[in-house]
Amino acid sequence: MARLMRWLHLASIYLVPTTRWGDHLISFLRFVRHNRRLPNQPNGYNDRFYRLKVTDEILNPSRVFVSDKEFVKLFIRGALGEDRSATTYAVLKTPEEIEAYDFPPDCVIKPTHASQRVIFRQHGSDIDREEIKSWLSLDYYRISREANYKPLQPKVIVEELLFKAVGIPEYKF
Repeated sequence: MARLMRWLHLASIYLVPTTRWGDHLISFLRFVRHNRRLPNQPNGYNDRFYRLKVTDEILNPSRVFVSDKEFVKLFIRGALGEDRSATTYAVLKTPEEIEAYDFPPDCVIKPTHASQRVIFRQHGSDIDREEIKSWLSLDYYRISREANYKPLQPKVIVEELLFKAVGIPEYKF
């Protein structure tokens, strides 16, 4: 059964049109699959995220702007001040830039246009440049069907590592 569900999920990513209607359908099916109920609880945490994904709020230009990790840092600096976000070492836009870049021994590497992917480099540890280059062809909108990711340009951001310890905490907002 799990194999069938995975196959249906992957098939839906590529067979359902990349339209608002298709986004609604996939979001609804994923909600029901993961929550085993309809999205009908007005104050439910998952229900609120579902409603965000299927309403035009997700298309708000401000939301789209701050979905890009490079641009959200501009927003944070403007709203809270220069010292409120990690230092950006580089924003890499091509495989050639990734190949040529001398990554700092301690840094965080992540795609600006996607979620759930990150490399914490410490003490000059080895990094997989091929994995990092593969992020440039990642279409996170196609995977997540979160319309705010659809217009984002693929880039990789290299930032200061704030926590130099085992078990680095990750904060998400």
